[in-house]
Amino acid sequence: MSGLPQEITERLGHYVYLLIDPRTSNPFYVGKGTGSRLLSHGFESAQLSEGRSEAAKLAKIRSIRASGLEPIIDVVKYGLMEEEALLVEAALIDCLPDLTNKVRGTGIASGRIALSELITQFGAAPL
Repeated sequence: MSGLPQEITERLGHYVYLLIDPRTSNPFYVGKGTGSRLLSHGFESAQLSEGRSEAAKLAKIRSIRASGLEPIIDVVKYGLMEEEALLVEAALIDCLPDLTNKVRGTGIASGRIALSELITQFGAAPL
């Protein structure tokens, strides 16, 4: 697939997506985007040059392809405002284990945290 038809990208607007390993059914990457962004990782993996460093995400895609399969791409939520997409992406990154994402996402200051830590932070007596 070289790209998505314009009528699809227009309806998607801002969206959040998962790249999933078909061998395990486990997500390995969470992303947000517009247009054909969700396809760009596969293109990037196919065009990897020898001198370029290999990200874990691209290595995973190449490993999947070496087994004769393709990563599954699921759109989790679409038709979002950009700020909403950032929040959904960050929440998924916080909750899904073993992702290849290099960063946790936007808004991590209010991201996943143990209740005991929140109690310590917000419930401490003033000095």
